[in-house]
Amino acid sequence: MNMIYLWIAVIVLSAASEAATLTLVSIWFIPSAVIALVLAMFSVDVWIQVLLFFVLSIVLLLTTRRFAMRCIVKKQTPTNADRIIGMNGIVTEEIDTIKQTGQVHVDGQLWSARGTTDVPNIKKDTVVRIERIEGVKVIVTPVSEASVDKELNQKENAAQTDTTNIDQ
Repeated sequence: MNMIYLWIAVIVLSAASEAATLTLVSIWFIPSAVIALVLAMFSVDVWIQVLLFFVLSIVLLLTTRRFAMRCIVKKQTPTNADRIIGMNGIVTEEIDTIKQTGQVHVDGQLWSARGTTDVPNIKKDTVVRIERIEGVKVIVTPVSEASVDKELNQKENAAQTDTTNIDQ
């Protein structure tokens, strides 16, 4: 079989595969196959064409994949709701992850809430920290009394510092 046709087929199949998936699966083979095609046109030995194809494909994969993925993968755009992540809230309806019930009051809003796999059930009036948002539900973990007191003290100290600076 003429190697020129083989390399053209590799180029076409790799391009079609890449166009179908859009996830950088076979793009590395296209330039490698083009180089091998040029070598085939100059009647270079088949083993050199194949060796160069594989070596060049591996080198391209290792050197450019991270850069290419950084350019292609879009960062998630944060929403206004994301600002509550890390905030504390109060459980207003007991959280039962199995029954899929529970609500949390945080930043003046009521959110449907679920516990984490570590703490699936949380009693009413418990102080919780918002870990993440999944759809329209917040995923929460209970906060210890000590950390709540510490946070309140920090806020009071910050408020006192602000009023002291204003008085001066």
